[in-house]
Amino acid sequence: MLSLVALDSEYGNVGLTRIAALPEYEVARDDAIKCRHWAEASKVSIIEALGRVAEIPGISAEGRVGLARLGNQLKGLEQAPPWVYLTTWLFERSSYLRPLLETNDAASHQKLIAIYQLLKVCGEQYTAGAHDRKQFLARIRRLEALNQDGMYRAVSSEASDIDAVRVLTIHGSKGLEFGLHILPALATRYMPTTSNGFVARRPRA
Repeated sequence: MLSLVALDSEYGNVGLTRIAALPEYEVARDDAIKCRHWAEASKVSIIEALGRVAEIPGISAEGRVGLARLGNQLKGLEQAPPWVYLTTWLFERSSYLRPLLETNDAASHQKLIAIYQLLKVCGEQYTAGAHDRKQFLARIRRLEALNQDGMYRAVSSEASDIDAVRVLTIHGSKGLEFGLHILPALATRYMPTTSNGFVARRPRA
């Protein structure tokens, strides 16, 4: 998803190699690289280059089909803010979500929740009036680099029915969400206490 956002908003269009390799497009790495280089040499946007893939020499027949399909899906979104860009591609033009919805297993559910959380950040930025895709990518990277993504790591209600193990910090858990809790590497006096000597105790029944 971040590669898709970076596709036409960061120098080099490096996201194309990863996006074009999706099952929906099945474009070989060499074909994607040729498209990127042609766009740079022709001084056109990568989305425009995808729309003119028939003009790019050396691309395989299969690569032309996949790149043209991606170009049609992104047509008209060159200046779109991240929210419009992502939601239009996800919900209106691509088939990216279909296998995740049809498989209906824990791994697919987790991927869908990750997409939801990314769109949540995207929607917050859109509501705040920040419509630049570079700024959106910078915010995502800043949240990760500074470890400020705790609010998005919390177990959300959307994940409550997934049959899977949830990994979270002690401070992020109330201890009542699940029937079984596992505390790895726990030892006497290993958990920190506060300066006033308070030690967490089991609540009374």
